[in-house]
Formats: sequence, structure tokens, C-alpha cells
Amino acid sequence: MAITATAHKLARIFYAILRGRTAYADLGPDHYERRHRERAVATLKRRAQPWDSNSLCYRQFLSGRGSDGRPTPGAGRGRAWR
Repeated sequence: MAITATAHKLARIFYAILRGRTAYADLGPDHYERRHRERAVATLKRRAQPWDSNSLCYRQFLSGRGSDGRPTPGAGRGRAWR
């Protein structure tokens, strides 16, 4: 999969150069490391959002009861939702 993505990226670069739209400029490893870090932080924030302390999911998890009032699976046995 990574080989295909790299080949696609190179093809886009060559196409842009050949069509005269832009000159190639290497952005360097810092650019890619920064973008990777930004994407990782955004992903973690998105995944943690249902668990913020004001959310219904979090309150239901702490109470051990679902939205229908019944106990949630694994509640009270020290296990998180699956």
C-alpha cells in the first residue's frame, strides 16, 4: 500500500513539472514530520471526544447504565466497553 501511495505521489509531481504548472521544491523531512504530528493529534482528539467529561457516553459509562436505564455490558466488573 505504501509503495502505491509513493508511486502516486511521484506521478503527481512529474505530471505537475511536465505540464509546467510548478517547479519541484523539496519540502524536507520537517514538513512531513509536522504534518504527521498534526494528523496524529487531530485523530486522538476526535477519538477522545466521546469520552470528554461532559458527554453522555462518559456519564453513562460511570453510572454503569445505558440510555435505556439497563446496566451496560461489563459494568461493575472493571472492564471498559468493547
